[in-house]
Amino acid sequence: MYRVINILTIKRNATTDFPNRKGEMIIDFLQDYSIESTWESLTDAGRIVFPKKLFFKNEFGKLQPLSGRNVNIGGFNSEPLILRGDSVTLNVGYRYFDKTGKEIDDTENIFSGYISKVYSNLPVEIEIQDNMYLLKQNSLKPKTFTDSDTLEDILKYIITGTNLTIDVLTKTNLGAFTIGNETSSQVLNRIKSTYNLDAYFNGNTLICGVFRYREDKITTHTFDFKKNIIDSDLEFNRKDDIKLSAIAYNNVTENTGATTKSGQNKTIKKRLEVLVELDNTPKGYTIKEVSENKEGERRTFYFIGAKTKEELGELAYKKLKQYYYTGLKGSFTTFAIPFVKIGDNVNLVSENHPEKSGKYKVKKITSTGAISGLRQNITLDYKIN
Repeated sequence: MYRVINILTIKRNATTDFPNRKGEMIIDFLQDYSIESTWESLTDAGRIVFPKKLFFKNEFGKLQPLSGRNVNIGGFNSEPLILRGDSVTLNVGYRYFDKTGKEIDDTENIFSGYISKVYSNLPVEIEIQDNMYLLKQNSLKPKTFTDSDTLEDILKYIITGTNLTIDVLTKTNLGAFTIGNETSSQVLNRIKSTYNLDAYFNGNTLICGVFRYREDKITTHTFDFKKNIIDSDLEFNRKDDIKLSAIAYNNVTENTGATTKSGQNKTIKKRLEVLVELDNTPKGYTIKEVSENKEGERRTFYFIGAKTKEELGELAYKKLKQYYYTGLKGSFTTFAIPFVKIGDNVNLVSENHPEKSGKYKVKKITSTGAISGLRQNITLDYKIN
């Protein structure tokens, strides 16, 4: 028999208004939680609902109801028990007996971050965010970066005043880049939307660049449709029924033919872009002018370093081929073990329908549960040949 384990730890952080706040709260029973994690989003976020009848030990060691009259949740005039900005970690899993009769606690840390919002109504509910919460509070001073400054230079400035580190996936220059009266997260969002560079956290490390999975740190988990796949919205697609295209682009620098007073060549920034469609031609793809998408699935790729339309086409073709396969697309729901992370591989097994079997890359995890049991909804990215 498997018993659910939920361990929420809240570290009470000091603030300007409450400089003496300290201590930890450990809650080992939750009403409900939901956490979404994906590299496609800047922020891993979720919510946690506490039980209605929850007691805690006060500074005198006496039990006190969380819903008591004198308990301050969220922050008023007196020191709050739980406050926006407090650190949180959530570990979940199961307690069970192995074949030898030994009791096992099998848990994983599925979230570390901060409380972003506190609801004081009953039952008490909190919203949580990963380290991006810190960057949303981090106001930057205006600064202008030149053509010679790199993405790494900009990211180092973005994390100024924090204990965070950076991992730059793509070595590139963004050209003249100006930061106004913005927060760090607003600047990251601008980089993501303008240059199509992903930004997300892995622990305390801010990762930024053209995303790629770290194959040297990948774990493969096996899921059987008869055993540990509870539900799914997976769809089986054949290559012949798939129509894929992509807009591939890069920002290139071109000479205008004129010179400055100092004799330097004048340049302009220009967006170089093409539409790439997979087809049955000898090359496997066709390059076209960008037009409205009226059929099939279209993606957008940013290729730093590509200087011609032909280069953009070849790079987009290689990327699109990952998503051109006969197999499954969508997501499935399983239990909390085995614990799956973004970038892991999942090996799906179907005895009755062998065509459903195959290995896939994971791009998104939504973890839910508490008293109703623990679940992971796992979204596939592409099939691994």
